[in-house]
Amino acid sequence: MIKKIKSYLKDKELPKWFKILNLSILLPILLWPLIFFATIFFFDNPHNLFYTFLLFLFVNAYPFYLAILALINIKLYTWNKLIGLILPIIFLGAASFCIGYYIYNIYDIGGVLIKNTQLEIQNNKNGILGNGFIKKNNQIFLNDTIIKGADAETFEIISYDWSKDKSHYYYFGKPVHEIDYSSFKFLDYHYAKDKYHVFYDNIIIEGADAKTFYHIEGSQDGKDARNCYRYGEKVDCSVLINPI
Repeated sequence: MIKKIKSYLKDKELPKWFKILNLSILLPILLWPLIFFATIFFFDNPHNLFYTFLLFLFVNAYPFYLAILALINIKLYTWNKLIGLILPIIFLGAASFCIGYYIYNIYDIGGVLIKNTQLEIQNNKNGILGNGFIKKNNQIFLNDTIIKGADAETFEIISYDWSKDKSHYYYFGKPVHEIDYSSFKFLDYHYAKDKYHVFYDNIIIEGADAKTFYHIEGSQDGKDARNCYRYGEKVDCSVLINPI
């Protein structure tokens, strides 16, 4: 076989362009590693091991069939040049189609990824934020009511009742102007505070000391250095379940 290939390459009677074109018949050999890998699965629970092994050998020997076919095609070319061009053109056309189809799929997948990215960006600009808040056309809505002045780019939800943007905190969509923005902190169970005030919902707890106030975890209770609170109201500290 090797001698025939060498003589084929040295054959001066065949034009160079035909030699190159005729080699296109051998292009499927490039897929042999993939074919070999695929045929390994023939042995997954075979009905007949002997016939499966023969099939495995037959399929993986296809490079020899192509080489023989390429040599036969040389004979066809010397007999009739037009007939000798048919097989190489078919193989070359099939290879071109496969490459083109592969490139198209890559382009198509890339297009889908771009569309998904654009859709994701669009959903970030327009979409449901949660707790009834909707971002649409660079505005924030609570259900069907627009929150005037809310900055859509920086708007975020903090809890079921609290949200904020770059300038304000909102309680159920209404700005609470008494809040010191830089120091505000939502505690839990309706309690929140900044460096000046303690809040229960959006109501300032009169007399509560913001510096020492803390919420008692798992309860509706809070405490500062002077008083105890339940549901935002002053109570006797003895009623607290778990004062710290």
